[in-house]
Amino acid sequence: MISLFTKPAAPSEGVKSPDGAVIGAIKEGVQKSGADFSYLVKTARRESALDPKARASRSSAAGLFQFIEQTWLSTLKEVGPKLGLGRFSQSVVETKPGHFDVPDPQMRIAILGLHSDPKISSLLAGALTQANGEALQQNLGRKPSAKDLYLGHLLGVQGATETIRHSQS
Repeated sequence: MISLFTKPAAPSEGVKSPDGAVIGAIKEGVQKSGADFSYLVKTARRESALDPKARASRSSAAGLFQFIEQTWLSTLKEVGPKLGLGRFSQSVVETKPGHFDVPDPQMRIAILGLHSDPKISSLLAGALTQANGEALQQNLGRKPSAKDLYLGHLLGVQGATETIRHSQS
C-alpha cells in the first residue's frame, strides 16, 4: 500500500492498454475474490497507473496495488490456500503477533516477486478488499463506501476506522 503523499510513476513501456492483460487479470481476481471490479481498477490506477512492476521509492510497496511487504505476506498467509496459492502460503510464518516472514531465502524472493504478477496481485487485493469491507462494516455498523475501502487499503482497518470515526465527530 502506498503513502498518502506519493504519486504513481507513469506506466512503463510494457504495460498493456486498459483493455489488455492487466485489466483481464483484475477481472480474474474479481471473479475469484468477489471484490468489486470498478473499485479494484480505480485502486490499481491510483496506486500504480496499472503498472504491475511499479515500486515505491520510499517503502516496500510494490505491484499494481502497492502492497507493503507485511500486508502482502499476511494476506498471502491468510487467504493463499483458498486462492490456490497454498504452496506459497505455507512458507510464510508469523514470527511474532502481526509480523510475517519467509525463512527460506529462495522462497522469500519468489513470494515477494509475485507482487509483479497482475493475476496474483489482483487476487490478493480482491481478498484483502473483501476482508477489509467485512471488518469495516462490523466496526462502523454500516456498509463501507468505496472511499472507506480505500482508506482501509491505505491505513489498514484500524486506521481507517479511527479516521472515519474522527471525521464524523
